[in-house]
Amino acid sequence: MINKNSGLMKGWRKNRAYLSKIKGSIGERAFVQQAEFKGKKAIRTGVGSDYKIGKDYYEIKTGSSKLSRKQKATKKAKGKRFHEVRYLFKV
Repeated sequence: MINKNSGLMKGWRKNRAYLSKIKGSIGERAFVQQAEFKGKKAIRTGVGSDYKIGKDYYEIKTGSSKLSRKQKATKKAKGKRFHEVRYLFKV
């Protein structure tokens, strides 16, 4: 049995967070490449959503990640112009 306070579990949590961050950046890169392939330019917004193409806002999510409070507020404010794009990766 592994003790939750042992160093092994702490390292596992850091590794899991690191993998999650990598998956997120891969998802964002995939989205930008798809937009460029379609001839559109994805502009980084930075607050409340990840990218803007024309008048539409896109939030890129990987796996089962959830929207933050700010992202939910942006989704409510933008309505049909806010899109949540999901990518599923197996690592």
